[in-house]
Amino acid sequence: MEGAVDRQELIKAIDSFVGSLSESKRQLFVRRYWYADSIAEIANDRGMQEGTVSKTPERTRKQLKVYLTERGFEI
Repeated sequence: MEGAVDRQELIKAIDSFVGSLSESKRQLFVRRYWYADSIAEIANDRGMQEGTVSKTPERTRKQLKVYLTERGFEI
């Protein structure tokens, strides 16, 4: 039972973090890590440079790690 509660708390924390992102960062993050879209595909669709598409979700992922660690989750 405790594992299910911990999982729900983790889901809530991730949802809160993703919800706090700007629309642009949220879209890049979700497309890259939820839908596993390629960097080239996202860059082409959004008219962005691949370097930007690569770095933005990567930085956001690192911010998520800090966010979760600060809330007591072991990553």
